[in-house]
Amino acid sequence: MGSSESKSQKPSDQPGCFNKSGGKKFDICLATLGLDNAGKTSIVLSLAKELPEEGVLPTVGFDSKKIMLHGHSVTLYDLGGGTKIRGIWKNYLAEVHGIIYVVDASDPARVEESAKEFKTICQNTFVHYKPMLILANKSDKDEALSEYELTERMDLEEIVNVNHIPTKIQASTTTTKDHKTLKEGMKWLYSAIESDWETLEERVKQDILDTKVQ
Repeated sequence: MGSSESKSQKPSDQPGCFNKSGGKKFDICLATLGLDNAGKTSIVLSLAKELPEEGVLPTVGFDSKKIMLHGHSVTLYDLGGGTKIRGIWKNYLAEVHGIIYVVDASDPARVEESAKEFKTICQNTFVHYKPMLILANKSDKDEALSEYELTERMDLEEIVNVNHIPTKIQASTTTTKDHKTLKEGMKWLYSAIESDWETLEERVKQDILDTKVQ
């Protein structure tokens, strides 16, 4: 995994269409998960180029944004991270092609709590084999843990390998205008989805059907 990687190897039912470059145009769905105050909403708003100057209110429940990524339509689910709302996360896992898991790297006291929620998500069969970008957020703060420290303290490598989840951990911050590290992480996530698109799209369709019969 660090900028490391581990390589285990609502619905998006519309058929792909061809763009002028000859490649398929995808309708991608991603879920943004993590504890409250990890910075999920700031990440989503940064990607949507809607980050306000005066600060961001936390998401209570669910919100979503549409963005364009490398010419493809992406729906970003922003799911609240409070203790009373985390139970809904599992309701959205079937319909996503990938996950962004945000950890507040500047809050070591909550790493164990985040690791517990992360493990629960990874054990859900709707997540297996779907690419996951882990963002070590607020990495610009002096007290922030490094990617390596988070990987070790959260036992990330063991968890994603056991559950067959292609994974990259990337330091990030939304305090700079260019968001270079966030862009690097999203580039990896996009590439992971693109390279396995047909399998992931069929998988998502089947997972959605499976939720309807449960």
